[in-house]
Amino acid sequence: MKLPKELIKEIVKEEKFTSTNQIMETIKEMFSDIWRKYSNVKLMSS
Repeated sequence: MKLPKELIKEIVKEEKFTSTNQIMETIKEMFSDIWRKYSNVKLMSS
């Protein structure tokens, strides 16, 4: 499993972003998805 910092670097290289805003929006979306999945798992296991 990759560390978050390594994963983010890899994504930035692969996606060929044209601005820092694009990078930040992508990272926000990623963490939002992760948080949503985590929250659903926690709710289901309660």
